[in-house]
Amino acid sequence: MDKAVKALRQCGFLRSSEDRNETKAEELFSALLDEESQPFKYLLLPLDSLKKFAKEIGMSALKGRKHKLTRCSVLDHLLNQRQIFGSRLIESLHVWKAFHKCCGEYVQLCGQMLGLSHRLFRLYFLDRYEDEKTTDLMTLQDIHQVKFKKYRLHHVLSVFQSRDEFVAYHQACDIHANLLSYIAPKLELSRDDARFGLGETAKIPKDMVDRKKLDIVLKKAREGMRQPIRGNMENMPSFFKSFTANHIYTRVCHEIVKVLERMNEYEAAVQVLYDLLDTPFCTYMRGRWWNRLVLNLSHHLRDHKTAYMRALKALRDPEVQTGERLEMEERALRLWNRKEVTMELHHSVARRCPVSFESIQLKKKS
Repeated sequence: MDKAVKALRQCGFLRSSEDRNETKAEELFSALLDEESQPFKYLLLPLDSLKKFAKEIGMSALKGRKHKLTRCSVLDHLLNQRQIFGSRLIESLHVWKAFHKCCGEYVQLCGQMLGLSHRLFRLYFLDRYEDEKTTDLMTLQDIHQVKFKKYRLHHVLSVFQSRDEFVAYHQACDIHANLLSYIAPKLELSRDDARFGLGETAKIPKDMVDRKKLDIVLKKAREGMRQPIRGNMENMPSFFKSFTANHIYTRVCHEIVKVLERMNEYEAAVQVLYDLLDTPFCTYMRGRWWNRLVLNLSHHLRDHKTAYMRALKALRDPEVQTGERLEMEERALRLWNRKEVTMELHHSVARRCPVSFESIQLKKKS
């Protein structure tokens, strides 16, 4: 961390004990230990350093304590030493030198950075602080003197506008429960498969699944996803969206995709993934759907050009999370490095470009 601290000192973000001369050291230390202010405002000191400092200046009362010592208790006991911190402030640098010897250098935020951090920390609070100099919230919370306030948000929203919507939601839940009860025995793994994480790659024989029954459920789920959406349903919070029939049918299609992939029915799985990516529900799963779509197109169906174009479209999707976006970038780079993809894309661009050649006749020089 030395290089990082040095760089922050050069840009004016931090200042350490070397930046202050010894004449101001007494003033700084007395301000830190002022009884009217909070002790050790801008210092992040571990408990071991405080105990070592207390032992260095002769605080033997800590040895007889049987309860567990905390950083806050050591600081309180340190400030109660009237023989060191009397009514007057520190008159010599003896304690300061002992403190610097035991704890090493201190790092302090500069004035402008303190004001900025104060405005950032105030985002955690609803009420307004009268004192603008209370910029030590992080340090005080670290020594268990300040606790951030807890909030509870109340959303009053009518999820079901009519009885028909409630009945549709109940029917969708029944279909989802029946599908899970039907699929669960087919997806049971041995202990060795579960131990080595083979749950996502375990294959299901086609004769173990009734394809007609699966197609009927898939047809109902697709019809449910394509139902008209109310005007306020798209703007609802994600928690309230989970109580809609469209959300449940989306989950049903997601489970069917898993079954189709394990049955090696990749073409059908790709078609269902296209339908899932067109729905506004379960947006937190869009990154996973894009990854499965590109993987099925590139590795199983060998359609590298389409997989590359879908990967580029996935990178432009704002709902894809950071980790899944990085994984998609790696897939796109691997697909771009394939010769057939680059050549086919170059040929498609060349076909769209209107190019005209003039007739040229070469004559042999006599």
